[in-house]
Amino acid sequence: MKSPLVACGLLALMAASLSGATLAGVLRVANDESTQKLHVYDGVNASSAHADSANMGVQVGSVTADNGGNRVFFIGNSAGIQSLYQLNYITTQQALPQLLSTDFRVTHLEWDASGPTRLIGVAIDPVDDSVELISLQGSTVTVLGMPEVECCVFRAGVSAFRSSDDSLFLVGRRSSDTQDQLFRFTMNPPALVQVVAIPIDLSVGELDLAAGSTLIGLAYSQAAEATRVFTSDAALNLTTLGSGMADCCFVLAGSTAFDVRLNTLHMLGAGIAGLQPNPSRQWAFELGSGAISEGVVAVDGVGLFPDATPIVDAGVLFEDGFE
Repeated sequence: MKSPLVACGLLALMAASLSGATLAGVLRVANDESTQKLHVYDGVNASSAHADSANMGVQVGSVTADNGGNRVFFIGNSAGIQSLYQLNYITTQQALPQLLSTDFRVTHLEWDASGPTRLIGVAIDPVDDSVELISLQGSTVTVLGMPEVECCVFRAGVSAFRSSDDSLFLVGRRSSDTQDQLFRFTMNPPALVQVVAIPIDLSVGELDLAAGSTLIGLAYSQAAEATRVFTSDAALNLTTLGSGMADCCFVLAGSTAFDVRLNTLHMLGAGIAGLQPNPSRQWAFELGSGAISEGVVAVDGVGLFPDATPIVDAGVLFEDGFE
């Protein structure tokens, strides 16, 4: 059976309570097709701040957030040109694109608040297809290098960053590898720390951090024919939890968020009942047991991130006369 850990498409970010209650914890950014605007959503409540989505697609796996500053970042693509968007979701302002240099094609993006605030990630030089670790401040891309020789083809949008030790985690292969590897790079300065082979039974489709420290994620088990949550130790050995669910999921790359209040890992993706993709839903994995809850309501999104800030319904702002 083919692994269903594949991107579902260009949707939008930050998921929360599907009941519509303002719980925050996990937020999403979603596209309002009727207005062609991207908003941040807490349940059904949309931020007044928005980005114009007309003729622009959000790059899967590119969304990341500065939750202390109530800002979400993502890469938008229009006519093959990449732009960086910064959407402050507690204001009423429109997020405007900042064109990125055509010298690089950004593939992974993470927020780094451990030192001078910046975005970090991975980019490809389109001239020679070399892969580089990068940082972004504003729209300026700085190459940090690549300490591993002949490295790498990384799984698009699948990454996690741990600020406590400047560790960027990625899944991919070097030219000599015959199976997927889990990489950990330190980003200040860039240096390769660990490369560990992922068990051949597992196809890792998402990486995240539990409470900002322990690497966790989602992987499809070929033997169990199910998507399972996993945790890792300091040596990056993976341990799967629970039995997973055979009907879950076509995982949207970059779509997970850890809710520290409920100790759950949330994910956007479509179920695979009858081997046919179903509408995208928000799923939750309980980290202690690996038990999974199926989303009740279809939800669009390109990624999720945690934040304790509730979103004020944009409609309420305007009804009350505030602009």
